[in-house]
Amino acid sequence: MADKEVTAGAWRVSPSTYLQRRPAAFAVGAPSSTYVTMRDGVRLALDVYLPEGVQRDARVPAIVVLTPYYRRFKVTAPGAEPAPNIAIYRDMFVPRGYALVVVDARG
Repeated sequence: MADKEVTAGAWRVSPSTYLQRRPAAFAVGAPSSTYVTMRDGVRLALDVYLPEGVQRDARVPAIVVLTPYYRRFKVTAPGAEPAPNIAIYRDMFVPRGYALVVVDARG
């Protein structure tokens, strides 16, 4: 489903209305990285982005993104985006109070 206003009928609340109702109130904190172990012992790497000032054990709505691409890159150039594959989700939802969990999928 596209997020364009021309398809606003597909949304319960259009994207522009949502943005007006829920302005960005938080800065994006640095990601914390960890692993989650699957039943077969395989460990999947993940990054957790929380709104700045929110404690790790706080209950907040969360969005999970599974990506077959690297969730972050080693940054070598000044100002380079370390998470280009998920930056749009991070920059849209984390400032509005959501946690973002980015998981490297198998394969």
